[in-house]
Amino acid sequence: VEQKRLEAILKNKSNTAFWEEKKKAHEEVKKNLEHYVGKLQEQVMVPIGKRGLIKGRIINTNQVFVSLGGGWFVKTCSAEAQIICTRRISECSDILEKLEKERKLFEGWTALSDKQVFGMDNAKEIIEPYDEKKEASWRKQHAEKVKEHRKKLAEVRKELEDSRGKGKSSEEELWRHLDLLELQEEFEDELDQMGENSENESENSSPLDSDDDSEEEKDDSTLQERYKIVENKPKAGLQSILSKNQ
Repeated sequence: VEQKRLEAILKNKSNTAFWEEKKKAHEEVKKNLEHYVGKLQEQVMVPIGKRGLIKGRIINTNQVFVSLGGGWFVKTCSAEAQIICTRRISECSDILEKLEKERKLFEGWTALSDKQVFGMDNAKEIIEPYDEKKEASWRKQHAEKVKEHRKKLAEVRKELEDSRGKGKSSEEELWRHLDLLELQEEFEDELDQMGENSENESENSSPLDSDDDSEEEKDDSTLQERYKIVENKPKAGLQSILSKNQ
């Protein structure tokens, strides 16, 4: 890890030097183009032999060639070339800013490593075993339990619809309807909890914990008992229950 970090820091320094040089070159070109903006010719002294000079002029000084990369060039005027230089200088500045942030990040990691924040001698490494076969088996069992809960919930909803269609003509039907509503709510809460638990276990911890499995089995057995009670238990009279409560 330290070797990779050192290589990244050296690469960052190399890239920073390259883009700083490129930015400086474009700034110099932009400054030189200022002299030729709007001029079609320029007066110069032309050398004649080794010692002689004569007055002359350079024509078409407002026309320049701009490199597009890959050996391609385009002819343009000095003003347009300045705009291109400004845009390339801005791109270089953005890249240098990103490289600076990257450099600070690497330096921060190096400082933490030097202080042995993550590399203390008395620290213990935490290893969590992972078995793909057990993981697949657990997910299959979990999917079956969810399917079973949804099936039971569908049955409860169907019975509720039937009870609504028949009407609550008797006290027994009234209590049965209330029990079915309560059971429906419990099934829906259980499905929500199973969904949340499966997401948390898949992200944060191993789903192979026997305690979690036993807890789910306990919840399943409890709901099954409640469902059987709703099916079979005798109903007390409404008046007798109200008199007892009073």
